[in-house]
Amino acid sequence: MEVSRRLRVSADTVRTWRRRLLVRGTDGLCDEPRPGVPRKITEADVARFVVKTLEERPKNATHWSTGSMTAAMGIAVGDLPDPAGVRPGTAPKADVQ
Repeated sequence: MEVSRRLRVSADTVRTWRRRLLVRGTDGLCDEPRPGVPRKITEADVARFVVKTLEERPKNATHWSTGSMTAAMGIAVGDLPDPAGVRPGTAPKADVQ
């Protein structure tokens, strides 16, 4: 599938999105609550993480490590988000048009 290839997700994921779109419209594309312990960081923290990862550099380093990012943000390693594949020390995924 073109969509799954371009977005780097499985064909099953795209089928799930299409099914939700048909049944619930665009509201069906939002993430549904997941089982388990609720997330410990806010959407604002995630936004701050993305900006910091993409636009800032730590002192005396060329990129953020997991340890330097968690120390700078004051969060635990397990709380680091993974929005759109953005991780400390790695380049973001290619833009999809």
